[in-house]
Amino acid sequence: MDSFAVSLVCGIQNCINWKETLKIAFFFALFQGIMPFFGWLLGGAFLQSLQSYKHYIAFSIFLLIGIKMIYDSLKDTAKNRFFLIDNLRVIIGLSIATSLDALIIGMSFGFFNINIFKTMLIILVVTFIFSIIGIRIGKKYGHLLLGKRAEFVGGLILIGIGITQLC
Repeated sequence: MDSFAVSLVCGIQNCINWKETLKIAFFFALFQGIMPFFGWLLGGAFLQSLQSYKHYIAFSIFLLIGIKMIYDSLKDTAKNRFFLIDNLRVIIGLSIATSLDALIIGMSFGFFNINIFKTMLIILVVTFIFSIIGIRIGKKYGHLLLGKRAEFVGGLILIGIGITQLC
């Protein structure tokens, strides 16, 4: 659901075509799909130490990107606008931030008789589909509902998602 919410924000920017939609959905799905595997591999020791920091890491990523979106929304020139699709590092940062929980959850898969590869495939496919849906909904309705404030509101939403990581 974090990937879906962030996908909505990506779509609100309204500059996203199908190629960019698929690129964002691919990275969100890839990270959501492989993080449980890494959690499953790494097991308890490393992830127990990461567990206490994952919320702060995700919060920091969402906060920085949200602040940047708000800052860019206040500028008047189109060339200074912040577009997620133009920056692969931003897409990967969002992918990591939305998939940290999947890393931790993957650790628990080692305690159950779970086919990790089937589970990864299901997570990957569902995230891919939900990300596409989120981007397209954001693209279609974001500017209708928010107009010029879409990028500003998108930044606020990312900050809000970040704050929820702390709760």
